[in-house]
Amino acid sequence: MMKMLPPRATAVFLLSALVALFSGCATTPKLSGVEEYKQLTKRATVAVQKAVHSLEKVSASPGPPAPKTIAEFERNLQSLQVDSVQIRARARAIRARGDAYFADWSENIAKIENPKVRAAAERSRPQLQASFEHIKLASQQAGAAFDPFLSGLLKLRVELELRPEAMASPPGNDLARTTLGNGHEVLADLAKIESELQTITKLLTP
Repeated sequence: MMKMLPPRATAVFLLSALVALFSGCATTPKLSGVEEYKQLTKRATVAVQKAVHSLEKVSASPGPPAPKTIAEFERNLQSLQVDSVQIRARARAIRARGDAYFADWSENIAKIENPKVRAAAERSRPQLQASFEHIKLASQQAGAAFDPFLSGLLKLRVELELRPEAMASPPGNDLARTTLGNGHEVLADLAKIESELQTITKLLTP
């Protein structure tokens, strides 16, 4: 376990902080950037999984979906829309701080007061930077798949409101199938991000 930094100390960031940030009260640690990104990734995964599951139930119906199924689909879609705005904004900010961290590596590494953590960071710089680049790439890919996923969900919601019976035949089924594919792609990219975050955590554990 990392030692608590004194109240006046502020550890530096990778993603938002590669090292835990402690300020103010010495007994109240704030989430590091790595942990925050883990939470964002988990939140995004849950929201996308719910939307995918709801769409699977809607598209599996042999006829017009039941009102309860449609209502669940609409609730999960609305939740996904709200979460996606917040998650994207926080993720962009964290990645920007990660870029700044590596741009001033020597200066930032010298600020780490815990010698074991500092040594782990110095020793693992190539792997840390590689993981960070992988996270950025997977994030871009997830965003590229998410846009058509959300667009497809919104179009399907309109279809369900106007012509729910259309889901039982093309083009409703075709749109649902394509949208599900995009949703599964988003989930795969989120899993890559989670894996790289676990790698970073292991590399920075003294």
